[in-house]
Amino acid sequence: MAKAKKRITVRKKGSKRGKATTKPASKTAKRTPAKKSKSKVRRVGTEVVTDAHAKLEAMSADGDATSECIAAVAVDVASKRDEYRSIGPYDLAELLGIDDAGQPGADWGLVWFVPRLSVRDILLQWDEEFIPELLALHVTAERCEEISAKINLLNPKEAKLRRTSLDFLTEKEKETIERLYMERERKNGNLTLLAYYYISAPHGRTLTFEAFIGDNGESFDSLKTPYDERDGKFTDLSDCLIVEDRR
Repeated sequence: MAKAKKRITVRKKGSKRGKATTKPASKTAKRTPAKKSKSKVRRVGTEVVTDAHAKLEAMSADGDATSECIAAVAVDVASKRDEYRSIGPYDLAELLGIDDAGQPGADWGLVWFVPRLSVRDILLQWDEEFIPELLALHVTAERCEEISAKINLLNPKEAKLRRTSLDFLTEKEKETIERLYMERERKNGNLTLLAYYYISAPHGRTLTFEAFIGDNGESFDSLKTPYDERDGKFTDLSDCLIVEDRR
């Protein structure tokens, strides 16, 4: 059977742990401003500063006020008033005392994992031989040939493939393909790295930041805030293959 080849190029980093990424890393960690802001803004020089940012910044200017900022944000997150949500994630991290959000260091918890892809997404990334090769040792030769023939009849164009039925595969076969794919990626060292930073807040609360880490160790426009965690927007790892968890 011919060796399967990728249908499209997907950037993966191999061998060393913590060096894989699902998208290219930018050379410089950028701060992503919120698209919508409920608070008023004022201009300082050429920069636009929100009143919310200025309010937290003023707290930080008085002695050991980082703890005051942390308490204020913790209450804001819990109450869903979202007074400080308009602050960009990297700015918010800095105001809360995190000085390495752009390139997370040893004070961050790390998780290496392989994302789970659906069979349809695997078909979009790889050629017709890939899935039969994965299944070769897990189904009969006749069934493998049957699956291969069905896949060869599929239209490889993305729009049509996304609408095409994959009913020729059983649910058990689909689950097996997705599991084998993750195991293969782990074996090849194609891992994705997430970093987590935890801030202790009053009344037993914790403020957590999440970042995808690129090949150069930077968090490329991916920083998520405690507001994102509250709203269920952190990465769902429940179906992923966890290789190492140091959170």
